Amino acid sequence: MIERLRLTLPSCPAGRKARTDRTTSKRTATTGFLCLALCLSLAGTAAPQAARAAGPVQSFPVPSGFLASEQIPPGGTLVKAERIVDRAGEHLLVVTLRSGPSAAAKATPGTAERFELFAVLYTRKHKAWPQTWIIQDQADCPGLDSSAKFFPDFITVTDLD
Repeated sequence: MIERLRLTLPSCPAGRKARTDRTTSKRTATTGFLCLALCLSLAGTAAPQAARAAGPVQSFPVPSGFLASEQIPPGGTLVKAERIVDRAGEHLLVVTLRSGPSAAAKATPGTAERFELFAVLYTRKHKAWPQTWIIQDQADCPGLDSSAKFFPDFITVTDLD
């Protein structure tokens, strides 16, 4: 199970104040031992039933239309969605980014100076997908030319069990 993931955003230079919330995580004991690491991408080709029988973790890309049909709101711009199947069941990892203008007094109007990164894991339970955990990070740095993004090709799912 993923217990902690750190999402890092660039900090403001000296003399500027930034409001930043660091990594938070929420965990449950029912998810199996999945670990999300920002390293190499893993792609699976077997059917979910075969993955359960074989035991190893399998992951499959998920189109945004599937999230809509399952009533899972992305909560920002969808960066990557993976369907993960392991011995504990089916999971969805949804990675999103939100950006926009800062609410600070020194903000530059019309410029994206606030960035929010989200990684959310859902676990299938009786035809529904309740949220298992969420990890989020944000940076609000008005007046600074900045950006934040994920590297989706380097998001990996690993079973530590």
